[in-house]
Amino acid sequence: MIRICIVALQVIVFSTSAQIFPFRSSLEFDDDSWQRLEKDVGDRTAAIPEDTYALYQEREWVGERIDEISRNLRRGNPYIEGIGKFEGFRLKWLKLSDRLIAIRLGEKEVENELIGDINQFLVELHRTAWQYDFEEREDYPKVLRSKFQSSEAFELQESEVEDSQAQEESVRSLANSNSIREISDFIDTATRLLRDYSAKWTQSAQKMREVLGKLEEYKTKLNSQIAKVQTKDNVSSNLFLMILTIGGLSIAAIALIRLFPEQVMVEWVASGQVIQFVTVMILLSCIMALGLSGLLGENTIGTLLGGIGGYVLSQGVGRSVARQVEKVRGPESH
Repeated sequence: MIRICIVALQVIVFSTSAQIFPFRSSLEFDDDSWQRLEKDVGDRTAAIPEDTYALYQEREWVGERIDEISRNLRRGNPYIEGIGKFEGFRLKWLKLSDRLIAIRLGEKEVENELIGDINQFLVELHRTAWQYDFEEREDYPKVLRSKFQSSEAFELQESEVEDSQAQEESVRSLANSNSIREISDFIDTATRLLRDYSAKWTQSAQKMREVLGKLEEYKTKLNSQIAKVQTKDNVSSNLFLMILTIGGLSIAAIALIRLFPEQVMVEWVASGQVIQFVTVMILLSCIMALGLSGLLGENTIGTLLGGIGGYVLSQGVGRSVARQVEKVRGPESH
């Protein structure tokens, strides 16, 4: 049950990727897997979908991978602790080996304290080896395999715990066998392997950060595209209101002319300023709607606004000059 819980916490998200580590961590890939993921992100970034549902699906995909990579980076190198434990096992086993050799040579008798120390040591060594999947190795010490009912058992068999005579015989057998050398060699091998795994994990973590940066960049682009699509949808859904508003304002602008004196009304209508005003309002409203929906780019909007502004100003200046010329020629013509 304990192992099931631990494995569940270390579930592999990318099941198709080859893995090179024991103590499985979700995103510890080989180089080819990282390159495939990096290429996949690049391809997705170059072809961002326009459909709203597809955009949300992509953002969910990106979010899951960002969370997994971030969780791995926050957890840190899982092998540092293992290296420290096995180095501690080496020192403990050197001391226990000296005591066992003394029993083999007949210099000491088996004591309860030694029995307890050895049993505790073997339990801790087996538990730590299981944590890093070392119990399946061919060089796993035979004494550990025989003392535990299964690879998932972390307690000695009841017969060895309850029978003091059996415990004493077990210690004597351990002292007179090759187990001392087997355990020592296994500890050295495990320490070396953990150092190799630690170095590989450091390289993998560097690649994690690179891919994480590209995923964050892709997520930013997705959010920007989603905002554009939402704005476009809002403009489309409210387009009839905008048309009604523009039409109402245009009619209101024409109706307001009747509030001015007759001479002013005649001047504005004759000069075409009223229709120009209404036309410019409609054009500006259309440009605003198209710009908000993302259908017009920044350069296009600037060009259109500049053209409209230049046209309006040129018409105003030209009309003013024409009026002044007409006033000057008026008396002469009479």
